[in-house]
Amino acid sequence: GAILVPSGGAVAPVPGAGVTAEPSAAAVDALGAGGHPLTGLDPAWVVPASGDHAVARMKPDDTGGEPVPARTLGWVLADAGADAGSVGKSGFVLVRLPDNRERWFARADLRVAARRPKPADVGSAQQWIDVDLGQQTLVAYRGEVREFATLISSGQGRFATPVGRHVIRKKTGQARLRSDRAWMRWDIPDVPWLLWYRESFALHAAYWHDDFGKPRSHGCINLSPLDARTLFAWVEQPLPDGWLEANVWDQQVIVQIRRGPDLPPWRKWDGSPWRRGGA
Repeated sequence: GAILVPSGGAVAPVPGAGVTAEPSAAAVDALGAGGHPLTGLDPAWVVPASGDHAVARMKPDDTGGEPVPARTLGWVLADAGADAGSVGKSGFVLVRLPDNRERWFARADLRVAARRPKPADVGSAQQWIDVDLGQQTLVAYRGEVREFATLISSGQGRFATPVGRHVIRKKTGQARLRSDRAWMRWDIPDVPWLLWYRESFALHAAYWHDDFGKPRSHGCINLSPLDARTLFAWVEQPLPDGWLEANVWDQQVIVQIRRGPDLPPWRKWDGSPWRRGGA
């Protein structure tokens, strides 16, 4: 296996390092641009519906089993129930754990980053990001190849993250996030590694919680600091020395945020409908 880390301003493989769930719960499926796939299996993280552990069963109909800690990373071998794109449906998933044990988990206790087909309007070597709000996962692709996958925390309740397809407009190394509206006030300094795709919405690091795999934010897409830094470096427009921000519109890095299997509609910077390539 391998993990991706920033190296000299670029994303680079670390041979032999192994795929790890700590501290970022990130999984890697390829060795960067032009790399070869390491596995065809979908990564899955243990995110218990309640408590700090999930039950791992030898067979789906077992009444007992072994406790497995939250955010253990495994690989999906079989799915015995409904579509894995919706959390909480009945059914069980067979997962290969890091020690090569094969165990069944209730789907409600897993987050699965299922492979998605490349949209027809994405180039063969173009970077694009798929965010599954139902599973609380993010997968970064280059054409057909998965290069990075991890857990996220999207907006919750009335702050639910809106679905849509966007082009990442700019990347910011660090920013102060604040809202002075009477019905929602917050002020968070020094938020790092932001990728802006729609007005006040971004993919960014969240250093104030460790609850990835569940909705938690005010609408942005939260990642662990290590994952946010990795994704920030993966988007191919390095910041010039001494700069905190750069426009990356020309890179045409697409981020699609969906709930369910269907492609979401294209949205402009202000969130209004947009027919890409047209008016």
